[in-house]
Amino acid sequence: MDNELPVIDESVIEKPRELTKKDLKKEFKHLGGALLFNLVLQVFVAGLLSVVILAIAKSYGFYHVNYNLMLMVTLVFTLLCADTIPFFICAHRLKIKLRTYLVKPAISGAEMVRWFLIIMGIVAVYNLLSTALINTFPNIEFQQTGLEGFSATDWITLLMSYIAIAVIAPIFEEIAFRGLCLHVFGKYGTRFAIIASSMLFALLHGNVIQSLFAFGLGILLALLTLKAKSILPAIFVHFANNSIALIPVEWFVFLLFGIFILGGLFCYFTHRDIFKLDETVPNHRFCWDALMATPSILMVVIIYTLMIIFTTVMWFM
Repeated sequence: MDNELPVIDESVIEKPRELTKKDLKKEFKHLGGALLFNLVLQVFVAGLLSVVILAIAKSYGFYHVNYNLMLMVTLVFTLLCADTIPFFICAHRLKIKLRTYLVKPAISGAEMVRWFLIIMGIVAVYNLLSTALINTFPNIEFQQTGLEGFSATDWITLLMSYIAIAVIAPIFEEIAFRGLCLHVFGKYGTRFAIIASSMLFALLHGNVIQSLFAFGLGILLALLTLKAKSILPAIFVHFANNSIALIPVEWFVFLLFGIFILGGLFCYFTHRDIFKLDETVPNHRFCWDALMATPSILMVVIIYTLMIIFTTVMWFM
């Protein structure tokens, strides 16, 4: 009898508590706050820098101001503030070290090439279709918003635009969306994380054409990030995509598109399981409800949805 195990009363054992919608909202609110702070900083820093630059130009009698260059200088400093400060604060509050996203990819060089060609091939097809759509309606002025709405005319302005669009934006947007958002959302479901992070990424582009493109690109980059267990490949693809948008030679762009499409088709049909993830987390039952019930996230969705509607209406006026 002395060797018998003691009888344990299961009623006094503390069972693990199931996550509730309130628990999820605690983490989601930090991401929503970062996105709102990002928007506020964009408006504040851009406005402040514009006023300062114009005041300096006026005080020194520079009446012939290069406004394109001024816009690009403003854009670079705005991005450096708006795309870094909010998300670094968010990472600090969530106790996440951002450098953990910048690790060596867990995929081979050959697999990275396949991903690159497939994603860029899809990007090329979308660009060709959107160009055809725009040309079909010549009376409608499809003005772009955000980074792609700026154009460079001299080498200094081109350099500044390249720094802003092809360097700063890919690095810090990937840290924000394929880093923080995908990481936080990923704990509550892989499919949810991919779609939710891509949705927020798309909304921040400000118009229908770019938002649809960004949503699709976001899904592909999220899959690549989960496969590589690093955001470095996504940064590279994002960098290549934005760099091509700055190439002024049209025939060269179409040549690249042809290479990407043919290469992407070949890679996909020889490796059809490329998008299959090794590990996935099932969606938590409260994830979407908690996301849309988070006030800061809801405000971001409403503000950018209204912006997209406004820009779309302006095209037809």
